[in-house]
Amino acid sequence: MKQTTLNDVTSCLSDYDPDALPVRYAQRIINEFIAPVTAIEKVALRSALDRVLAEDVISPISVPAHDNSAMDGYALRGADLGETAETTLKVIATVYAGRPSDVVPQPGECVRIMTGGVMPEGCDSVIPQEHVASEGDEAITIRPGTIRTGDNRRFAGEDLMAGSAAIAKGKVIRPADLGLLASLGIAEVPVFRRLRVAFFSTGDELRSIGEPLDAGCVYDSNRYTLFGMLTRLGCDIVDMGIVRDDPEAL
Repeated sequence: MKQTTLNDVTSCLSDYDPDALPVRYAQRIINEFIAPVTAIEKVALRSALDRVLAEDVISPISVPAHDNSAMDGYALRGADLGETAETTLKVIATVYAGRPSDVVPQPGECVRIMTGGVMPEGCDSVIPQEHVASEGDEAITIRPGTIRTGDNRRFAGEDLMAGSAAIAKGKVIRPADLGLLASLGIAEVPVFRRLRVAFFSTGDELRSIGEPLDAGCVYDSNRYTLFGMLTRLGCDIVDMGIVRDDPEAL
């Protein structure tokens, strides 16, 4: 396959002038010669910030893993709720987040539940504790129309199902993505190798910081601006310093 040359590219530019090249033409020429980075490396989750994901991340678990409560309140059977009269339910247990219970409420019963607590078998709704008409250690009363069946219950996999793509290839990993990956128990992620960029300043009049400033000379500032821009982009950078106005040196 014939390799593309600079002449091949510039021949497509009708008003090409190497001594006065518009930025858009320079960008087009550069793009013709760019080979995308394909090397992949695995990095620890804390080192993945601002890196480019090299493969889809497939969720190994469902989030949440179980049906759970979205509120501090009481888990109950929606069928027990009265349409026109108050409903009184017996409180038979308390379910805490991270401590599933095997209690199974029967009709007319409920359990006190904390946010994130696994929904007991048979329960399909949660009433927030502040919406209960009256509350006691052994029973609660609910006014009609306070909640509907299914309210305040989060289903297993509601945020993300096991086997589905959590984050797609090509995504720049941001702080929220770190949290998502951590919630899936993922400790390492595949990312593309960083772009490697060498840069330098040119000019006989330039002096480095710390050197005496001779007559007609200025301190090199552009190199520091480039350093900041490239660092912010996440590149591996090679600072080649100042190059004098000498064709051979250049």
